[in-house]
Amino acid sequence: MRARNVYVCVFVCTCLCVCLHHSLYIMYHLPPPATPPPPPPATPPSQLQCVHFSSWDSHKDWTVPLPSKESITAVAIGNGWIAVATNKRMLRLFTVGGVQKEVLSVPGHVTTLAAWGPRLSVVYQVPPCSGGVYSLTVWVLDVDRRRQLLPPQPLPLSHHAHLRWIG
Repeated sequence: MRARNVYVCVFVCTCLCVCLHHSLYIMYHLPPPATPPPPPPATPPSQLQCVHFSSWDSHKDWTVPLPSKESITAVAIGNGWIAVATNKRMLRLFTVGGVQKEVLSVPGHVTTLAAWGPRLSVVYQVPPCSGGVYSLTVWVLDVDRRRQLLPPQPLPLSHHAHLRWIG
């Protein structure tokens, strides 16, 4: 079988003082129809990217990739630190310079994070105990002093209520 040529037109905009449009033609060879489709590309690992605008040096931005199959579900920024919750029930604490300083295991799926100064509030789901109803628990930490201000406590919500925001 002979490969078919498909031309894709892409517009590239160059802005100096005048906007110029150039056409770019890319030669793409389609596989023969009987060939099975290629496997989907592997998803790249989740990563935390930070741009620190008040940094005094030239390294204002940094990126930290997370381990394989771990993705970010919540982020909170405190006074000099960043908290990241992941789908693997991990709470990762980073400095604003990009150094991971703590990794904590959370006993349930993190719903939300909130930060103020040195304090971090973690709200997570606990497994259902009776009737298949999940309940929420709040845990308040002092990140700078590495201690808990409030041990995990049930978060009182009325029946059929949903947590929309905490802060």
